[in-house]
Amino acid sequence: MVGSGLLKPKRILLWTIVGLILANSIFMASAINMILQSYFFSAGRFAFQYDDTKIVVDRIGDFRYDTSGNLEELTVYVKNRDSTNGYSGWIELVIGSQQHKVDISLARGETKGYNVNLNPHLDLSVPLVVNVNVIMAGAGGADLIAQKGAAISDSAIDGTIGTEWNDARSYTNIPITPTGTASIWVKNDGTNLYVALRFSADSNNPWVAFQFGVTGCMDANSDGVLLGHTSYAADGYVDIKYDGTGPILVDSAQHGRGAINVGTGNLITVEVKKPLNSGDTAGGDIAWAAGSTYSLVIAWDTNGGGSSGGTTNHRSATPIARTILISA
Repeated sequence: MVGSGLLKPKRILLWTIVGLILANSIFMASAINMILQSYFFSAGRFAFQYDDTKIVVDRIGDFRYDTSGNLEELTVYVKNRDSTNGYSGWIELVIGSQQHKVDISLARGETKGYNVNLNPHLDLSVPLVVNVNVIMAGAGGADLIAQKGAAISDSAIDGTIGTEWNDARSYTNIPITPTGTASIWVKNDGTNLYVALRFSADSNNPWVAFQFGVTGCMDANSDGVLLGHTSYAADGYVDIKYDGTGPILVDSAQHGRGAINVGTGNLITVEVKKPLNSGDTAGGDIAWAAGSTYSLVIAWDTNGGGSSGGTTNHRSATPIARTILISA
């Protein structure tokens, strides 16, 4: 679809071309490259799968300029062509060296325009590349999106959230089992899955576990990691699986890396790095596939069974199962 706008200070025509990437029952994503050269938006190199029956970036327009003729604001119009479902998600734009994220929400059949403020304003005398990425998650879609990002070294998995998580998708106030809320960071680099977690506990001796691939507590044939459990790795990480009968089974071949840190006020920080495909079928490791979703249960305990000093235990709470999407 082609949209046009008039550069009022320059009276020069702007052409915009946008498109849509990836739609399935869980999420739709669009990645569009456009080149801004000599005051013109022109078609760039496209790399996407097109399904214009769902979500589409309808146009980019409403260009606004400062007194010097620099571009200070534009509007991205997103259309939901689905007459049955509403969707929410976000727009990501990289314009020159500027990065922007705008949350969006569309009712069925709705088109909305979302303003993007550019600061500093763009000097249009310099050729620029404009990248637009639209990610939509519908009702019943993935709760967490492990977007593509840079690799994190083993040494940086140290229980401290640093700049290595700047390109991760982050979430706040996420309820976790058995109680409380957490901040979560998640991404992948095509080789490893990275998950970080931060929450407040009621003691300085907790354990934290991630369970992958199933939705119940310690379900059979599930993959997992365990951190801070005094019977296994009091201050560290262990690659585990469950057989459904209760005992935790330590994988004979350990894959991945993790760290747990207890800070002031019992602020717990966990970092985990896990191979997307370790090949360890005997250890129950999942072969994660880009574009697919998997279940995730996060649990913690401070009241016995490898932890101490608190009143909270995971055994009395129904697990909160979430889904995680491995973004390509």
